[in-house]
Amino acid sequence: MSHPPRLHVLFADRAPQAVVIRQGPSKHWQMLTWDLDTDQITPGQWLKGRVAVEQADLSPDGRYLVYAASNYDSSRGYGKGEDAVWIAVSRPPYWTALVYAPTTHSGVGGGYFLSSRLLILTREAGIGRIVWHAARFRRPFLIVSGTVPPRAGHRLGWRVEEAPAGGRIQVREEGNRRVELRTAKSGALRSFEGSGDGAHLIKWGRVTWADIDHRGRFVYPMGGKLFALDQAPVELADLTANTFERVPPPDWARQW
Repeated sequence: MSHPPRLHVLFADRAPQAVVIRQGPSKHWQMLTWDLDTDQITPGQWLKGRVAVEQADLSPDGRYLVYAASNYDSSRGYGKGEDAVWIAVSRPPYWTALVYAPTTHSGVGGGYFLSSRLLILTREAGIGRIVWHAARFRRPFLIVSGTVPPRAGHRLGWRVEEAPAGGRIQVREEGNRRVELRTAKSGALRSFEGSGDGAHLIKWGRVTWADIDHRGRFVYPMGGKLFALDQAPVELADLTANTFERVPPPDWARQW
């Protein structure tokens, strides 16, 4: 029995846009865009390899994605040559690179949009090349190298709190709703509606993450499907049947 695909979502913090990254089978990654106003989800390109989703970031206006990827294979390790690992900037929902920095450094990091006009890239390998290459084109933001925060979560309202029993939890609150991501061994995810003593725990079932969108809804994946919860759960998309195909980028996805 095959496992359902995993869904990862990156939200823009200044536009009602998000990127959905579907993983499954393990080396097949599909990018989709999600219009949070209409809940329209638009499929885009597939990529074969590995994507470091935790090191990717969506620009605040939702127009650009920075990501790190590799052609890693669990049986053979990392590939050799310039295409082993790379950092790229693209136009969602396409992986096609507007600017691209290959490197053979297996621990290469990703990037972070400090604002819609400033992109910071981590690690030294390949960074000078990507900055130089991007400088040749007319682009809407400055690309520099530097220290990248763990994630762009603090832009989107996430903060870190001390857990009563020790350790830390990531917390996101919007109105009377609260999501807690506990990074202890249990990897627990808890969500609440209401506040104080009147708050009640929402039981999600088996989910890997949850968030609160700009409309105040809980959003979460389950079994390869994307859901929103306001008064009752609503299935937004079923991505379980999606399969790899070659999708050429349109002209606009090749331009800044």
